[in-house]
Amino acid sequence: MSGLLALGDSFTCGEGVGVHVPLASTWAGVLATALGLEHRSLAVAGSRVRDVVSGQLPAAGEADVSTLIVGLNDVARSGFDATAVREGLRTAVHHLADRADTVVVGRLHDPSRMLWMPMPLRSLVRRRLEQLNAAVDQAAERPGVVVVDLAAIPELQHPAGWAVDRVHPSATGHRALARAAAAALGHDLPTAEDLGRAPGLARRVAWTTRHGAPYLAGQLIGRWT
Repeated sequence: MSGLLALGDSFTCGEGVGVHVPLASTWAGVLATALGLEHRSLAVAGSRVRDVVSGQLPAAGEADVSTLIVGLNDVARSGFDATAVREGLRTAVHHLADRADTVVVGRLHDPSRMLWMPMPLRSLVRRRLEQLNAAVDQAAERPGVVVVDLAAIPELQHPAGWAVDRVHPSATGHRALARAAAAALGHDLPTAEDLGRAPGLARRVAWTTRHGAPYLAGQLIGRWT
């Protein structure tokens, strides 16, 4: 099947803990519309690199453009294995490159810039992130693969680029990411709009009480290392 085929996690499918972005409004959906391509998404919230390899690649057929952003769940959860992540990313990118004219793969931002974390956890996240992005760079050395660096997107340096959880992009953040991906492919999307206002304190407190605290409590049961 031709068109745009999107793989990855909640960054691409638009579903997070207490966060929802319609599929057509996700960065991959906006990019597909801008390129005049049919949008098909295999991305699943919560996916790690190994989940993409085992659960999404088998369904990934031919495409004009394939996209992949994954790895934040590997960085954030216990049991991080840099070697397995590197090999999994290489497998995924090469598989997609064999079946698509172009592959867009994402280098991840530093989530600790928008989220408070104790220093030991912040240092751990950044160390893992360096390893993950090095693996992305290695996998992307293959011809036909372009890289979008989330850390270089101005809107994602501002709270308004993020949803109330400060983990998933807001609608503004998704559009900014789509523009960056389109530019990497040699296409222009409309210039950036006014960022607007980030979710206020009341919304953030409500999200934390209803969604964030129960989720984080479950995640922190595991070890950080």
